[in-house]
Amino acid sequence: MKSELPKDYVPFKTLNICSNKLINGQVPLEIEGNIPFLIGKGEMPLLWLKLPISKSGWEYIVLKNERKKDKNSKLSSHLISILESASERKVVVEYMGAIIISSVMHDSDSAEITHLDLRPFGLSIYGDSTGLTVGGQKLSRNTMENVHTMIGIGNA
Repeated sequence: MKSELPKDYVPFKTLNICSNKLINGQVPLEIEGNIPFLIGKGEMPLLWLKLPISKSGWEYIVLKNERKKDKNSKLSSHLISILESASERKVVVEYMGAIIISSVMHDSDSAEITHLDLRPFGLSIYGDSTGLTVGGQKLSRNTMENVHTMIGIGNA
């Protein structure tokens, strides 16, 4: 089952995710039908974050580099900071001062996630320039090409 992507999401031709390349792909990571993060094309990387905020389900906390402001959300939006550098074409999302995701755009066809840490949200997914750890397995310097989803967990 393919998850529904945001209508305005345009993937990069090449996305380097903590040393692992996704070429001509759509979704970096999918967990039981939920996509925790997307990095799309724009003047700078455009980030979407959707995380398991409560037992009742997943919620968007960032939509196209904007904090989601929802009075019914289980997560207060003031805990999320989004730092953008137009000169570096870099976007960093922080949660309570800790970096959740950091992305830089190299050119119009390629971007890179240099830091990722979803552990504050109960997901064992984190990485840096040396590799990506998903559920205890470290992935380093892999290339996935022409796939919809780079890493899929559950609901195959």
